[in-house]
Amino acid sequence: LQIIRMYCYKIYTVNVHFFKEEGKLFFPEVRGLHIHNLNAFDYLVKYFVDKYKLSKLFLLAPDTGVWVYVQKTARRFGFKADHLEKRRLSPKDVYVQDKPLDVRGSDVVILDDIIGRGSTTEKTRRIVRKYQEGTERIFAACMHGEFAKGWEEFEPGFDEVISTDTIISDK
Repeated sequence: LQIIRMYCYKIYTVNVHFFKEEGKLFFPEVRGLHIHNLNAFDYLVKYFVDKYKLSKLFLLAPDTGVWVYVQKTARRFGFKADHLEKRRLSPKDVYVQDKPLDVRGSDVVILDDIIGRGSTTEKTRRIVRKYQEGTERIFAACMHGEFAKGWEEFEPGFDEVISTDTIISDK
């Protein structure tokens, strides 16, 4: 950061979960460098609300890393929210802990910081489906969409998957 400070005084990041919060952040050891960590989940949720005219929406974080952001977005919109616990087993495999979710009668948006291979998102979708009555929709949205296995991997289980353009992908 000291080297970055030599060339700029502000950095803007988008939903970087190692900060654990949104807003203006400071590093005391790097004087004069201001980091603004933006929460773009509001925009992704607004997209679904506007497009599908949603009024009963449940926001779900698949892990604790994005839970702070999801909670703030849920509060701003007045929606219910919850999170699951995830443990990475290997670079390609994750374990997502099942728990009862009060999603009956609600459309659900799974919000994550990044979708790489999609295994966390897919396992989270399966948990949600267990607790829905079956007629509700499941959406997924992320800040950083890598989609290493391509978009078509999500087509059968999700009503729509969206991402910001922080990562350019040909998938």
